[in-house]
Amino acid sequence: MHTRLEDVALQYSRQRNSHYRHAPYPQTQLSVAEPVPPKYGSGRQQKPSRLQKRLAVQVRLYRERRGMTAEQLADKVGVRADYIQALERAERNITLRTLEAIARVLRTPAERLLKAPGTQDDESESES
Repeated sequence: MHTRLEDVALQYSRQRNSHYRHAPYPQTQLSVAEPVPPKYGSGRQQKPSRLQKRLAVQVRLYRERRGMTAEQLADKVGVRADYIQALERAERNITLRTLEAIARVLRTPAERLLKAPGTQDDESESES
């Protein structure tokens, strides 16, 4: 049974953490907050832009053409593999420095990574 003080504390906790979903904790009457996953448009995560999608497609395309895994690319660029994987899913933004480093490792101009696939002479490009 809750005391009045526990009820007030629980209510205060829920008000302060209204962005959390409350689930009952098995051993007590108190609850433990579980984070609510962010949704598009909530301010935490936005839908990927067309430019992010283009970059995602191009990085994966050029990485695969070079016969590299995401882990190998990440190692050569100096970032974590999960960053490259999220970048290829258009889930992460990129800095210009990282874009330049990826382009250098993939031996292609950074501008080409931002163009839509098929807008450049991909087929006539020499594999070096």
